[in-house]
Amino acid sequence: MQGIRLNLGIVFGVFFVFTGCTTLNDATLRELDRTADKALAKMVLAFPGLQSELGLSQGYLVLQRSGSWVPTVGKKGYGILTGKSSGAHSYFRIEQVELNGAWGVGDYTGLMVLPQTVELDQVIAEGLTLENSGTLYIYAEDEHPAAYSIKIISMKPLER
Repeated sequence: MQGIRLNLGIVFGVFFVFTGCTTLNDATLRELDRTADKALAKMVLAFPGLQSELGLSQGYLVLQRSGSWVPTVGKKGYGILTGKSSGAHSYFRIEQVELNGAWGVGDYTGLMVLPQTVELDQVIAEGLTLENSGTLYIYAEDEHPAAYSIKIISMKPLER
């Protein structure tokens, strides 16, 4: 009987590790907000021209990714979308990010300026998948800034 309970515990643990949590508590959301604010300030200083690009956009997305040096395997992360007009944050689970030339980047915080073609209300409600669209400005764990073109980015809204 104990073996069955242990096996069920392992099965459920593996399930939750691979499916990920779809809700976050208030403390985690506040930490994500701080991460987004710090990332914005850091990126604007590191990348000339980013401020004017942000000025022309409808918003931006800050990604926080960790878990693997292989760009498409084992990464987990969250996204914080900030609409320019409202300044409100919306939260997402990052499903997939592939960047051109970013093999071995490791953990990073990144910023993507949203393309004008993106409907913010639709993204907030349904999530987002973009291919070959824009640039992701990042600070990797080694604190060196870099910019990569985005091959694909996919995310789903988190429940509050």
